[in-house]
Amino acid sequence: MPSPRDLPYLVQLLEDPSPVVRQGLTEAFQSYGPELASMLDALPVTPNTLQRSRIRELLQEKMRQTLRNSWPAWYALEEDSARLEAALSQIACYLQPVPDQPVLGDLLDELAAAYRDWEARQHIYGDALDLARFLFEEKGLRGAHNDYHAPENSNLVQVIQSGTG
Repeated sequence: MPSPRDLPYLVQLLEDPSPVVRQGLTEAFQSYGPELASMLDALPVTPNTLQRSRIRELLQEKMRQTLRNSWPAWYALEEDSARLEAALSQIACYLQPVPDQPVLGDLLDELAAAYRDWEARQHIYGDALDLARFLFEEKGLRGAHNDYHAPENSNLVQVIQSGTG
C-alpha cells in the first residue's frame, strides 16, 4: 500500500486532465483499498466535495466491476429480508463516494433498536402507521425535494445518516 503521506499530492493531481495522470491516480487510489476514506478524512486538509467526486469517478469502473461480480450472491439467500438487505447493501457500496462507509445492516439494527425503545416509551404495540410516525416524525427522515434524482438518494446508508433521500 502506498504511504498516507502521498495522499495530499494525489489529491492535488486530481485537476490534471492527462489520461496518463488519471490512470496513475486511479491505480494509486485503488491501492489504498477500503482504508482510503479514513485516510482522506485524516488529512490535515480534507478533500472537498468536488475532489471526492473526482476520486469517485476514478474508482467508478472498479466499483462497477465489483458490483457485477457480487450482485448474484444475494439471490442465493433464503430469507426475503436478508435478500433485500444484501441487495441494498450492494447498491450502497456501489454508490458510496469513497470506499468506506458504515455497514447497512448495522445501521438498520440501530434503527430497529431505536424503534423498539420508542415503541416501549409510547406504550404501544407498533403497526405500520406507528413505524411511519417514528421514521418521519421522530427520526425526521424525509424525501429529497430539490435533487431527488441524485444517485445518493438511493443509497440507504446515506439516507439513514443524512435523514434525506
